Amino acid sequence: MKTFERISSIFSLEKKQIFLFILFVIFSSLLDLLSLGLIAPLITSLLDPELFSRVYKFLLSDLFFIKSTTKNVTYLVCFAILFLFFLKFFLVYFLNKFIFKLSLNEQVKNRIKVLNLISNLDYSEFRKKNKDYFFHSVYSLPQEFTGVIVAILRTIAEFTVALTLMIFLAFYNLKILLTLITIGLFSFVIYYFIFRIKLEKYGAKINEGTIKIISFVRSFSLGFREILVLSKEKFFKNNIITGSYELANNQLKINLIQVMPRYMLEFVLILIVIVIIIFTFQKQSNETLILPILATYGVASIRIFPFLNIFLSTLLLIKSKTDSIKRLHSLLYEIKNKKNKSFSVDKLSKNFESLKFKNISYRFPKTKNYLLKKINLNIKKGDKVLIFGKSGSGKSTLINLLCGLVQKSSGQIELNKKIQHYVLQYMKRNCFLLTQDNFIVNLSIAENITLDLKSKINQNILKKSIKLANIDQNIIYRKHKTNLDDLNTESSISGGEKQRVSIARGFYSNRELFILDEPTSNLDPKNTAKIISNIMLELKKKTVIVISHDHLAISKFNKIFKLENGHLKKIK
Repeated sequence: MKTFERISSIFSLEKKQIFLFILFVIFSSLLDLLSLGLIAPLITSLLDPELFSRVYKFLLSDLFFIKSTTKNVTYLVCFAILFLFFLKFFLVYFLNKFIFKLSLNEQVKNRIKVLNLISNLDYSEFRKKNKDYFFHSVYSLPQEFTGVIVAILRTIAEFTVALTLMIFLAFYNLKILLTLITIGLFSFVIYYFIFRIKLEKYGAKINEGTIKIISFVRSFSLGFREILVLSKEKFFKNNIITGSYELANNQLKINLIQVMPRYMLEFVLILIVIVIIIFTFQKQSNETLILPILATYGVASIRIFPFLNIFLSTLLLIKSKTDSIKRLHSLLYEIKNKKNKSFSVDKLSKNFESLKFKNISYRFPKTKNYLLKKINLNIKKGDKVLIFGKSGSGKSTLINLLCGLVQKSSGQIELNKKIQHYVLQYMKRNCFLLTQDNFIVNLSIAENITLDLKSKINQNILKKSIKLANIDQNIIYRKHKTNLDDLNTESSISGGEKQRVSIARGFYSNRELFILDEPTSNLDPKNTAKIISNIMLELKKKTVIVISHDHLAISKFNKIFKLENGHLKKIK
């Protein structure tokens, strides 16, 4: 029951949607009932016209106001059945469209929810998570949940039709109906309880295998050059192939379990038809009375047994997706309680004035050794600060503290002369961070610089940012045979070009505080000198903090610090 509770807590219908769904289902049930009710009169008119005249002819002719000849009434019944099935065709189309549209909209909503929850994670929490798990959570889990919702809604729709038909059959011949239900339920229960636990296990293995494959594909893509040089393609290919076969094997087992109920129910249907024939022959000796009963139950079975198949398949699908539903539910209803603590940004000045660290120390959670020890730093508006140190000295951790991405272990932080414990929300509005990763999206370079829709890009600011980042459009055009607005990162732009795109993004953002981590690591001396000069001139009224392992143009900075063994020493 926990799985169904999770489903109901994730998915909910609005009143208007419930009303429309019920309306579709009721009309579909009525059409099935009316068409089924005309089967027996039609068969009787063909086999025994005299009996048809006594039982049906006058009733139907009075109802439809036609001349009471057997031929006319038979034609009427044929056209009525045809018309009802024609109406049902369109009704079922709109019902399925409603179900798919509703479910796919739910998929989009769940993706948005997962993205929002991930973006609200603490950075320290985010680093602990498997990034491939996030990809799986955003893309795969909502998609799998959509499949479950479609199956449930279709089952509900089919159940209403099947229930209506069973009520009709109960009045027609209760004993045959009870026999039919007993055989069907017995087969259903046995099959479900045999395979339900196995489906849960196979579903969990598929999720684990999918994340594993995503991880190896991503790693292969990111480390492609190193892998080629080391000739280690086989290692990654073998892991992806092995994972793919394991995934396929588990999916095969699930598919077989889910597809076989149809054939099992076909066997049961034939068994029931034989039971009906034997039962009616014992009770009736007249063939003309047996055949209408058999035809009625045969047509009803064509509608009822697909429902049983859908119902059983839906339960089996839910069992196979139990792990996915649990993972999605956990993301939506547990991680949301771990949102970042924040403070009122409005209480602080919108413009950056100062940032002060007093005896700030930091160590990773559940560790004893401090990575940063009693850091003292006073940065004022307009300062140009250089912090240099060797690799592993704690520069990245210091950047995370400056941006509020991680929380200090001890000490005091003053932002705009006010003591603050959480500075991330303020920094999100006022700070630009350039990382060593040179974050690039698979879009045009113009969109990469602005991180905005093309229609919203300020072309004047964009052109200025491109110039300040020393991006030569003529060189790019000659190299890639396309202009900057259309050039896609799939064109394999160089590391230096990527770094200059990231720097241009900073100029375009026009924030109050710039924190630049190794801003020229991929650039040659000429480009380095030019860009550092542009940064200092263009951002002379802004606050700039540069983190580097090199002594970059020391004369350009009014404050210089050296980070060594967790201690920050002031040089200038």
